[in-house]
Amino acid sequence: MIANPSSGSSDRLMTLDVVRGFAILGIFVVHVSTLGLTPLDFQAPNFADDVGVFSYTAWFVMVAFFELKFWALFALLFGVGIVLQSDAAEAKSRPFLGFFTRRLLLLGFFGILHGLVLFPYEVLLVYAGAGFLFLPFRRMRARTHVILCGVFLVGLAVWGEVLTGFDSGDDEEAGGESVSLTTEEVAGLSLLEIIDVLAEGAKEDSHVLALAERELGSLGVTFRVRGASYIVWLLICVFFLGWRAFAMFFLGAALYRLGFFAREGVNLRRRLRVAGILLGLPLEVAYALSFRLGSESVQSLLLGIHFTSSALLALAYASILIDLVHANRFAALMTRLSLVGRSALSNYVLQSLILNLLFGWWALNLWLSFPVALLLSVVIFGFQVLISRWWFRSHGMGPLEWLWRCGSYLQWFPWKNPVTVHDDVEKKA
Repeated sequence: MIANPSSGSSDRLMTLDVVRGFAILGIFVVHVSTLGLTPLDFQAPNFADDVGVFSYTAWFVMVAFFELKFWALFALLFGVGIVLQSDAAEAKSRPFLGFFTRRLLLLGFFGILHGLVLFPYEVLLVYAGAGFLFLPFRRMRARTHVILCGVFLVGLAVWGEVLTGFDSGDDEEAGGESVSLTTEEVAGLSLLEIIDVLAEGAKEDSHVLALAERELGSLGVTFRVRGASYIVWLLICVFFLGWRAFAMFFLGAALYRLGFFAREGVNLRRRLRVAGILLGLPLEVAYALSFRLGSESVQSLLLGIHFTSSALLALAYASILIDLVHANRFAALMTRLSLVGRSALSNYVLQSLILNLLFGWWALNLWLSFPVALLLSVVIFGFQVLISRWWFRSHGMGPLEWLWRCGSYLQWFPWKNPVTVHDDVEKKA
C-alpha cells in the first residue's frame, strides 16, 4: 500500500505520479482512435454530413477534451523530471550530465524500437531529443522558464500559420487533384515512395495505406508503411510539434519551481484552474466546433491558438487532480492512478502492444467506430490499473523503468522490491 502524501518529497512525487497516470489514460484515448479507425473515418466527423450523432459526439469529446491536452501533460511532467533529478543530484554532490545523457540515449533507443515495431506516432525519441536541448536551461529561474515557454508557443502559432499558407498554395497548384493510389499498388511501393505519398498529405492515400497494411497481410508492407509513417512523424516533430514538447518542458520546470505540485501551491493551482476552465475550455470547444461550423480562416486561427488553449485546459486537469490528492479525496482511485504513473513508460509501451493485438492483421484486425474506441480505451486502461496494482505488490518500479534505471546508472538494481512509499527521487522520469 502506498502511504498517503503528507509533505516534502513524498507529497510531490505522489501528485506527479497521479497526474502522469491520468496522462497515460488521455493519451491512450487518442491512440485507440488513431489506429482503430481508418484515416478517412478518423476525419469523417469533420466534413461528412451523414455521420451519426453518437460518432460525432465521441469525436467531439476526443478533440475538445483529449487531443493534445495529455500530450502536453506528459511533456510537462518530463520537464519536471529533468529538474527534479538535476536538483537531487546536486543536493547529493553527484555528477548529473553523464548519468542523464545515458538516460536520454536509452530513452531514444526505446523510442526507435517502439516507433518502428509498435506505434509510429510515439514520443519517446522526440522527448529524448528535446531533453538534450533542455539540459542547458534546467537551472534557470521559474520566471525565465515561463517567458521561454511563451516565446515558443507564440512562435509555433505563427509558424503554423506559415505552414498552413504553404499547404494552401500547394493545393491550388495541384488543382485539387490527388494520386489515385490502390491497395494493390502499395505492395510495390518502396519505403521512399511511401514517404513521398505520406508527405503529400492526401487523406485518400493515407486511407489506402492504412487499408493496405491490414488487408495485404505482409510483414514487408507493414514495416515499410510503419517505417515511412514514423519518419514522416519525426519530420513533423522536428519542424513543428517537437518544439511544443520543448515549450512544455520549460512550463513544467517553472511550475515545479513555483510549488505547483506541492500542498502550498493551492493559490497557483486555483488561478490556473480558473484560466483553464474559463479560457482554455471555451477555446477548445470552439476549435472542435470550427471543423463543421467555421470557415477555413476561423479554423486556421483556432488551430494556432489550440496549442496554447489545450495546454491551459491540461493545467486545469492537473490542478483538480493535485488538489484531490492533497485533500485525500478519492484516495483509492488516486493511489491506483499513481501506480500507473509510476510505471508510465512500461504502461505506455504496453498500450502499444495491446493496440497491435487489437488492430494488427496478424491478430484480431478490428475496425472501430469513435464511440466504441472511446469506450474501449477506458476499459483497457482499467485493465492496466489492475495490472499495475498487481505488479507493485512485489516490485518497486515498472519493468522498463527498471531496465532504464540500470542502464542509466550502469549497475544492476534489485528486480523485486515492494513499493511502500514515494521515497526515491531517482526512480522518477
